Amino acid sequence: MKTLIVAAILALFGFPGRTYGQLTVTDLKTTAVDASKKPELHLLLGGIRGRTTNLRIQTDIATYNIPWSWKASTADVWIAVGQWNSLTLQLTYADGSRDIVMMRALTKNESKKQ
Repeated sequence: MKTLIVAAILALFGFPGRTYGQLTVTDLKTTAVDASKKPELHLLLGGIRGRTTNLRIQTDIATYNIPWSWKASTADVWIAVGQWNSLTLQLTYADGSRDIVMMRALTKNESKKQ
């Protein structure tokens, strides 16, 4: 029952990226832009398994390395990365291990189907 509820929430508010390891990422689909009019990305991270040291976001256009110390198992992240077609999020933990999630933007045809 719990899995069904989580799936329904994700269907309403966003879609998860493909995961490797325990980390899950849900794109919460925002139309927000930063001060320079760059589109923002609103991500909900789950399954964070320990203290983190770095968050790396790589799009098809740019790479962002962010020193990020976090201890909770979930995080609500906003970052202005501009337009992207594919995105890889890599979370580095204090023990040196990493979790990676790959995402791709929906095409216009795919977004019309939802």
